[in-house]
Amino acid sequence: MGSVIACLEKETGKKCFDTFRRSLDRERVAALEYDDVEREFMSEQGETLRYSGARDISSVAQDWQSREPAFRLFLDGSRRTYKIADIPIGTQVFPIIAAQVGVGVCKRENRRLAACDVFSYKRVVGVSKSFNPELAKLKNNKSAAVMIAKLEPYQRTPVAMYKTDRVEGKFAVWYVRLRKSRKHRG
Repeated sequence: MGSVIACLEKETGKKCFDTFRRSLDRERVAALEYDDVEREFMSEQGETLRYSGARDISSVAQDWQSREPAFRLFLDGSRRTYKIADIPIGTQVFPIIAAQVGVGVCKRENRRLAACDVFSYKRVVGVSKSFNPELAKLKNNKSAAVMIAKLEPYQRTPVAMYKTDRVEGKFAVWYVRLRKSRKHRG
């Protein structure tokens, strides 16, 4: 990280302070949203049949468990973030955050994972391990967080259409509960 800090010092003309370097991935502090990208959940739904509440898909899930996997190719990756130093700007001191990102294309053959050649695609299904339910909206523009919290295993929300100024096009998004919800003590 020394070369990153040296580059910052050269570009800013400021001296960075050494600090206790730590991983930010495990800290349970209030998450700040640094992304200034515009997002919009649209009023249109992303499926032909309209559902106003949760939809039970347990019979579909049970049927698919006996079949070959529907998805053979997928991306797997991770991101790690670290506070590496502090830098004074004006009368305030700001943290310097560094990140490492790793991504690989994998394929599933005979229920085992293997490396895969890169190729182009038309449709992608993304799965998020961390998800902010407050961002999900129902067709009346209300938050879907309460519905998501009440989902039972193998239930899903209605499909909403979503767009962002980061990429062209629209996305159909929904939340599926795959296992029992962990109860959090408040």
